[in-house]
This record gives sequence, C-alpha cells and structure tokens, in this order.
Amino acid sequence: MSAVQQGVWRAHRLEPDDPRFTVAATLTVRGGPDPGVFAEALRLVFRAAEALHVRVEEDGDGPWLVPVDPAGWSPDRVDLSGEADPAEAARSFVAADLTRPLDPEAGPPFAETLLLAGPDTVVWYHRAHHLVLDATG
Repeated sequence: MSAVQQGVWRAHRLEPDDPRFTVAATLTVRGGPDPGVFAEALRLVFRAAEALHVRVEEDGDGPWLVPVDPAGWSPDRVDLSGEADPAEAARSFVAADLTRPLDPEAGPPFAETLLLAGPDTVVWYHRAHHLVLDATG
C-alpha cells in the first residue's frame, strides 16, 4: 500500500461503517443500450483496471493489498422498469446504497450496478472505496 492508502485505511478502521470512504457516480445511457453488451463492456474495463483486483488483509505488521482473480466478476443488474417512475426509483436505489459502506477486507473494494430504467434507458451506478479509487479515477 502507498502511504496515502495506508492513511485512508487507518481512517477507515477507525470508522468502518462510515460511507464517506465511498466514491460514486452514475451515468444515464438512453437510446436502447443492450444491458448484456453494457455488462460485457464493464467486465472488460474491470479486467483492465488492476487497481480494483484487490482486497485488504492486515496483521501486526500492518495492512497490505492481496490480488484477487477478476475471472467470473459481473456487474449487478436491477430491473426498475416496472416502477411508476423508474428514474426516481434509480435515484432512490443509489441514495440508499450510498449509506452502505464498502468493506475492502470482505469483498471487492467496488460495486457496479446496471439499473434498468426502461426499455431504452440504463443507469450505470459505479462506486468504489476511496482506498483504491479517488474522485478522478
């Protein structure tokens, strides 16, 4: 871990349930994107983003990043197309999810979700622990 990552990790350990250690964004794609093709594109990006292929372990000597095999990873899909207002349902999903902290020891330090908000609209919701990604990542 870099010195900055170690600092973020120490802060996270003091307040592990604090969602402020999450960096997130959404992107709404209209015009009929195929969710399967979109998911495959995210799998390709994930395989190329080696910084995300980790989890954290820690012992008396401190924390370190352990490589994780990216094979088999896939983004989550949530179908909101049956909701009265799919766009509002997507906003509510993201707002609720942002209150849930990511645990880089238990699983991947990121989460990707495709929110299906209608027959021609996909909302890509990306979030990651600040340990592996900053706001410009």
